[in-house]
Amino acid sequence: CPKGASCPDGAGLVGLASGSVWVKEWVEGDGGHRMRIEECPPGYMLQREPGIPLADECAPCPIGFYLLDSVKYDDAVTLPECKECPQGSFCAGLDSVQAEAGFFRVHVERMGDYEWAPAGDAECAEAEEGATCMFPEGAFVTKAWTGDPMKCRKVPGLAASGLVCVRTRAEPA
Repeated sequence: CPKGASCPDGAGLVGLASGSVWVKEWVEGDGGHRMRIEECPPGYMLQREPGIPLADECAPCPIGFYLLDSVKYDDAVTLPECKECPQGSFCAGLDSVQAEAGFFRVHVERMGDYEWAPAGDAECAEAEEGATCMFPEGAFVTKAWTGDPMKCRKVPGLAASGLVCVRTRAEPA
């Protein structure tokens, strides 16, 4: 039975992380199947090594770290690891991120390849295209691409007119 599962009846498999997804994989030359981890829920790192199915697991993010998105296996990319808790916040582990006293979390929304902060749109109304969005001191954004500044840009379909405070998945992390 893989590390990240239990096999109560010796034949079935139940993932230890609620919401984890396991799939049957054909074994070349063996003529059989084996179960492999395919996806982990938010708050868990997907750990999977080629040729070592018994080591598969969804490893929980510890206190001081977080992961907000689910992780799906792709052998062509490096899988994301738990992120260190941002300054001004407390992370109880898994996908829990709470603002400390005197700090707040900027609400972020997503559409396609864009992530934007409506709180910055008023500032962008007075800014030039490409200007860095500024938030009150102590604000932090804990969604994907933490550390990349948002910029005031025109985004078709995101705003009827004008600039919005946005960044894209195509920008380096």
